[in-house]
Amino acid sequence: MRRLGPYIHDLPAWPQFNWKRERLTEPLAAVRHKQGRLIGHMEALGFKLRQEAVLETLTADVLKAARSKARNWTRDRSGPLSPAG
Repeated sequence: MRRLGPYIHDLPAWPQFNWKRERLTEPLAAVRHKQGRLIGHMEALGFKLRQEAVLETLTADVLKAARSKARNWTRDRSGPLSPAG
């Protein structure tokens, strides 16, 4: 998957950031529309299939986030995770 740019929390000015509302309005509306359509399709699947789809999605999100965080964390000699350098 292509990464569009740095995550907002990786930027030097985090958390003092700003955005241009006019640049976000249309893409955000499009995503919300697609989200609504997806939810509608999931409702048509039935409860069991919907639960499985949600579980798969949540698992994929957690794994993706863990891979991202793994680049920024290392294990020290005593065992617990600590931020890298």
